[in-house]
Amino acid sequence: MQSGVMQQGAAFSRACLSRGKMSWATVAFFALLILPFFEPRVLSVFVSDAFSVIYDCWRVLSAGLIAALYVVRAKKRAYDALGVAVPLVILCSTFLNAGLGSATDYFLWIGDWLPFFTGILLVGYAREAKKKELIWALMLVSSAISFANCLFVLMFPKGIPIGGLMGSVYFLGHKNVAIYAILPSVGMSFLIDGNRGRICSPRTAVLFLMGLIQCMVAYSATSIVAMGLFTLFALLSINRSARVKTTMLYGVVGYAAVFVSIVLLRLQNLAAPLSRVFYINRHPLP
Repeated sequence: MQSGVMQQGAAFSRACLSRGKMSWATVAFFALLILPFFEPRVLSVFVSDAFSVIYDCWRVLSAGLIAALYVVRAKKRAYDALGVAVPLVILCSTFLNAGLGSATDYFLWIGDWLPFFTGILLVGYAREAKKKELIWALMLVSSAISFANCLFVLMFPKGIPIGGLMGSVYFLGHKNVAIYAILPSVGMSFLIDGNRGRICSPRTAVLFLMGLIQCMVAYSATSIVAMGLFTLFALLSINRSARVKTTMLYGVVGYAAVFVSIVLLRLQNLAAPLSRVFYINRHPLP
């Protein structure tokens, strides 16, 4: 039975990864394009505000290059246009409401929507012949960032106090931001494992454990729920019968259910007691 499950997982991942020889130069190129979207906010908070401007400019340059590659070389699909339309509509709305007078609004768009915009274009460019390189690049970059944030969390379990709404800051900024590095690192490693006929390699297990430590120690109940949902989807993906039955309609309904549960009903608070155990152990009461 285990062999059958492994074969199912490998078959699924081979649909996502090409079998050709991988170019490490392309991996490095993709890594440089991806890196500015994982900004270590601790630098701009405690070293200099210039780091925030540098990363914003780097993101814009990276996005411009990705857009050019997509326009010139990628095979266009309707899904790409639909995905790109969302952040562009937000940008147009920002321009109509703020004009050219408020740079803050545009920097917020760069931070909130530019990653979404460039992600769609980058996948559109790489999906034909460079899927493997993109997956490896994203795995390496996000794993390095996740590792750095994990060390920071272990060194400063409460974060570094800064006051205001954030209260304290970690390597990536707010404690809930770490999940944006954790999930790509674990997810891409999981895909690579499947392509090699494995269910879960030691690398994937370590990355998952490293992410769980960050969520527990920093006391992020929302991130714990996200990791639980990722585990559920990963289990579904390696089971062929479950994967076939999981249609787009089920995906949409499931997304709506998760949205209502977390955003409206706040069910992620159910994970709070588990996280609080680790939090209290790390921060004993006086």
